[in-house]
Amino acid sequence: MTDGHDIETNWIPGHPERTIPNSDIWSKHMWGNFMADGAAAGEWDYLKWGVAGDHRELGVTEVLQGLAKDPLWMWVDVNGTPITASIPNTIREKRLERYLFDRDGYRAMRGEPPSWDGTKAAFASLQFQLNKTSRGDRGRRVRIIWDKGWHGGNIAKSGKAEVEDTLCVLCGMPDGQKHWLMHNVSL
Repeated sequence: MTDGHDIETNWIPGHPERTIPNSDIWSKHMWGNFMADGAAAGEWDYLKWGVAGDHRELGVTEVLQGLAKDPLWMWVDVNGTPITASIPNTIREKRLERYLFDRDGYRAMRGEPPSWDGTKAAFASLQFQLNKTSRGDRGRRVRIIWDKGWHGGNIAKSGKAEVEDTLCVLCGMPDGQKHWLMHNVSL
């Protein structure tokens, strides 16, 4: 098999000790797999491997920062660690974190506890099948996900609403999306 660059590649089965117990007849590739398996499991046995050496455990961050010392153009985070994730996805994630932080800030100004921090939109997006809907229907579904409806809970935020307008018409409790989904015993 070739990889398209005229380099011959071969698959070498892992864990040779399971198929060929006598390590005296292992190829260098089998030894390489055996050592890699041992290193991955944290089982350093230089005596058994027949080599001399010492090892140092490095985290991914240290490896990436070491690579960043070479003169290469790359995106890095505030610690100088190369960013391996998609830049647009990272920007979207940071915007979402900021949006949720701001929403909880508005709740705090009203004297309410935070409820948006840590919210993950991916599951709701999957359940509402946002990728399979028309633009108009997607807008309606997104407003539901982010609780943007004109219900009693959101009406109450205006500060000008009558108390009656902020209550559930079915049970008389404070209205809102959370109330419909979790607390309304009338449904």
